[in-house]
Amino acid sequence: MIAKLLHRSERGIRYRLALFGKSSRVHVDGYARRTLAEELHFGRKTIQQMIVRGLLEVRDPRITPESLRALQKSGRLASLQLNHKREKETPAGTEQEPSSARDVKNCTPDSAGPSGSFVKSTRASRVWTDVARTLNVSLETVERLIAQRSLKLYDPRVTEKSFSNFCRRNGALINGELLDGETRHWLRSSMDWNRSGGEADARRLNPFRRHALVVRRCTGCGRDIRGNAFFRHIRRCGSAKSQGITPAPPVDFRPRP
Repeated sequence: MIAKLLHRSERGIRYRLALFGKSSRVHVDGYARRTLAEELHFGRKTIQQMIVRGLLEVRDPRITPESLRALQKSGRLASLQLNHKREKETPAGTEQEPSSARDVKNCTPDSAGPSGSFVKSTRASRVWTDVARTLNVSLETVERLIAQRSLKLYDPRVTEKSFSNFCRRNGALINGELLDGETRHWLRSSMDWNRSGGEADARRLNPFRRHALVVRRCTGCGRDIRGNAFFRHIRRCGSAKSQGITPAPPVDFRPRP
């Protein structure tokens, strides 16, 4: 298909890919989480939270047996089961946290809005409910473990259909100011990007997005890093110069009179 679009031979396409050091393996459908995070300027945890919340669907939401065995060997499962048992024994009349307060807590830089605003796919919900029942824990616990990547999915690639639906229904969650021209054109032409979709949830993220407008340069490796990821980078950067780096002064985002 690529050869037809570029009016070249299939052998020529494979040769050019080899020169660029790229793999010729073709995925039928889906986007890698890391690719989406880089293109949309999201954190990797944000993409994972969107999958858990139901904003994005993956190709295969089943949980791998290896991650289940690793959870059992870690010793965490026993404490999670004990907490679940205590929750079931709690009287039904116990006062719970108001939903508005929960929505505010869920609206963090690594989340995509209130947890009750979206419904995850039927398949993912059914699979994760069965796992929760098998492990004798709550569904919320399984979702939290998936968000933390303690439980891994068979195929975590985001489907093209779900990403298109996300751009159309919740396009306001994507900060267009951070995108380059090529990415904006791709979202508008191929993904039906609607910048006004989901504005109510996007407004809750505005206070957490302001840090992403600041770009700082690491004097150790010379990289330009956007937002608070800069401070994580200088702690991990192997260059000795970056250890004594002085961060740029904070930017005042308050509106001017």
